[in-house]
Amino acid sequence: MNNEEMLIKEFSKRILSVLGQEKVSSLSNRQDKLLSKSYYRLLNEKPLDQITDAEILGSYEVIVDHVSPLAYEVL
Repeated sequence: MNNEEMLIKEFSKRILSVLGQEKVSSLSNRQDKLLSKSYYRLLNEKPLDQITDAEILGSYEVIVDHVSPLAYEVL
């Protein structure tokens, strides 16, 4: 496993600890893809240890509540 893979794995664990299993498992495929892109950009902007829990939660809320709410995906 290379450094980038290890970093992504560590960040994934952190995301799960911040959001919880229920929020992560309730994402639609579209929300999951958009959120993954958002987290990948965040990880490229700053080191993992400088990313706050609030930033992780904020990215989730932007995607789930504003960019791609489930109510709009059903239509």
